Amino acid sequence: PFATVKAVADEIEIVNNDSAKTISGNPLQTVREYLKLFRENIHPVFPFCGGAVGYIGYEISRLIESLPPRKDDTVFVPDLYFNFYDTVLIIDNLDMKIYLVSTGFPKTASAKNKRARERVAFFKEHILNTRDIPSSYLEIGPLESNFGKAGYINAVKKIKTYIKKGDIYQANIAQRFQATFFGSPYEIYRRFGKLNPVPFGAFLKYPELEVISNSPERFLSLRNGIIETRPIKGTAPRGENSTKDEALKKTLMKSIKDRAEHVMIVDLERNDLGKVCRYGTVKVNDLYSVESYSNLHHLVSSVTGELTKGVDAVECILSAFPGGSITGAPKVRAMEVIYETEPNPRWLYTGSIGYLGFDGSMDMNIAIRTAFVTKGKIYFSVGGGIVADSDPEAEYNETLLKGDVFRKIATGS
Repeated sequence: PFATVKAVADEIEIVNNDSAKTISGNPLQTVREYLKLFRENIHPVFPFCGGAVGYIGYEISRLIESLPPRKDDTVFVPDLYFNFYDTVLIIDNLDMKIYLVSTGFPKTASAKNKRARERVAFFKEHILNTRDIPSSYLEIGPLESNFGKAGYINAVKKIKTYIKKGDIYQANIAQRFQATFFGSPYEIYRRFGKLNPVPFGAFLKYPELEVISNSPERFLSLRNGIIETRPIKGTAPRGENSTKDEALKKTLMKSIKDRAEHVMIVDLERNDLGKVCRYGTVKVNDLYSVESYSNLHHLVSSVTGELTKGVDAVECILSAFPGGSITGAPKVRAMEVIYETEPNPRWLYTGSIGYLGFDGSMDMNIAIRTAFVTKGKIYFSVGGGIVADSDPEAEYNETLLKGDVFRKIATGS
């Protein structure tokens, strides 16, 4: 990258041209101001030709909404981390072609074109001389939960009490697992690609941590003035044969509980997009459609809208972050309940990973099925939406089901 923006709460470090400075403020606004320095037209084919790539941690929500201060934790990672890239490698798996694109930033005028040509030549040579990365050994210790079964079941019961009192309609509660780790985090990401391919996976490597995401859920995408979110709410296991699998899928589609839970979040997302879209353009598409992955079926919907003139990608994030599918409804009260119920900060979990392009486009996931490795340990969280008729034991078992891919890889089972 030619520049980096990293933040802990409102303390922001900007690294540029081997120099660094620290400022205070909202780091998303800092990313926005930096993006304004580098503008490109939208490419007619490629969705991303350069820009800011990284993550927004869940704890950034405290700079958007009025929420309690962060809890103490033994873990500590940046709340936001974006690298700015001028050169991108694009792999078209259907046409079996590789493309190299360079904007030439941060240079300008003729120097920009010269840098772009030099960068493409450099990476082409590097790629042609690179060998496949061999598989590497992983060693992961016993998984430890910050809740445990009894603690999680009690948390579900507490949420149901808040629902009965009328504070909320639902809240998403997660438990965090951790274990000692030895090996290459990239090996986990590669295994995910074989075991459970998803549309919004990511691997990010930083000096102080590495991030592995196997997310099936889109938070926000933006292109040519059209914004979309694709909330997931409602989960069922895959069957051991096609007959049982189809039966489980149909049961999910007809589940009154799952459909009610789902439509609450769809309404929340309609409201969030309505803050930044032209009146009357927010629409729900594919309501209650089912997406199937290696071990799970999910209920998914698409909500789209046409942006109000002058609204950019960062303003969209500020209007909708964090995603409603991983908080609850009403969102702010649900987040207060999450803070009261969960023992630790969420860090990356249920934040967002993706890119903000120099062309104004964006694609960001919901950071579920996401782990990070730091200081010799691996951390990942799994959760579920709690509603009035949730069964505490079933909700606990659902978190184990959602974390099954992670657990299998972590334990080698």
